[in-house]
Amino acid sequence: MKFKKSIYYFIFSLIFLISINSCKKFEASQFSNEPLFINSEDKFFNSHRTNDSKENAIVNYVKKINEKENFVNNAIKQIGFPRWNKMVSTFIKTNPNSFASSEDSSNTYYIPFVRDSQNFVNATLVISTTNTDTLFRFKYDWQYAQMQNSPNSVLDSAENFAIFFMKLIKQFLDTKNLK
Repeated sequence: MKFKKSIYYFIFSLIFLISINSCKKFEASQFSNEPLFINSEDKFFNSHRTNDSKENAIVNYVKKINEKENFVNNAIKQIGFPRWNKMVSTFIKTNPNSFASSEDSSNTYYIPFVRDSQNFVNATLVISTTNTDTLFRFKYDWQYAQMQNSPNSVLDSAENFAIFFMKLIKQFLDTKNLK
């Protein structure tokens, strides 16, 4: 009888230790890859980031605009979170004959926005910078329906807009798993 009790005690103890150990492993694996954010605004500015200096400058610029206009929470509800690490940039030299690259040029940055529950880009933040000015605007996927779409033209504004979003989606999906 004593032997039976000690076997039961041993089995119960073993099951108890295994269950505690498995819970610890589950908790650690559940939270180790995801950083903790204080609130949605913190997540907006600090998730999906790299250590790129241009990216940091753009994020700081957007923070300053948010301090004035307080748009972040509405943007999160409507279009999701920015994928700063998927930012695409273009450089345009406005005067090709000039040797002064900083005065006669512009940079445009496209930051895709994706809802956490989706795998496609539904908006992009467009920031255009010159030596004297910075423009800030959003482009939304639904704007496609409002653009000119002519059966006689191969590349009109609607097709260009659709191709633009297709490229952003491809950029997002191609590098999605390379966090």
